Amino acid sequence: MLLLSSLYLSAQFGKNVERHQFKVNLLLPGLEYEMALGQNSTLDLKAGLQYGLTPLGFDDYGNLELFTVYTAQYRYYHNLENRFRKNRMAYGNAGNYIALSGTLFTQSPIKNTLETSSFGTFGPVYGIQRGFFGGLSGSIEVGAGYYFGNFSGGIHPTFNFTLGWILGEKRWCVGK
Repeated sequence: MLLLSSLYLSAQFGKNVERHQFKVNLLLPGLEYEMALGQNSTLDLKAGLQYGLTPLGFDDYGNLELFTVYTAQYRYYHNLENRFRKNRMAYGNAGNYIALSGTLFTQSPIKNTLETSSFGTFGPVYGIQRGFFGGLSGSIEVGAGYYFGNFSGGIHPTFNFTLGWILGEKRWCVGK
């Protein structure tokens, strides 16, 4: 009976997400590390370059700048069980997620024309991530964030698209 109950408990605490996953962004230089925290949740950390609008010019789309960006997200993948039931691939955490995201934007070493030294955003996002055998990975996310810095803050939309390469072929997923 003790053996059967331990098997039941270990099945309940398995993970459906990759335990560790390193990625390199192919569109703009950047690195990403995603680690499992729970059965369907991960902590995702990113650092790299990214295009964005300066907070002093949200109304002027000509103020597109290149920033050095640091992002941390707590992701919850809400459709993994459904993907498993339909025999769809979950390689590379291929699923849809909701996340609480925090991002810090700093001046780019390439183009340094900002009137503000650094700023950030914090808020919820909804994302779709897909990983393919061979290592290719892509994600798109949209949301709303509260922008803060040395300017009058406010809530504005956020959007991010990444295309990258999953490093290493060994899969760490202990789920299905």
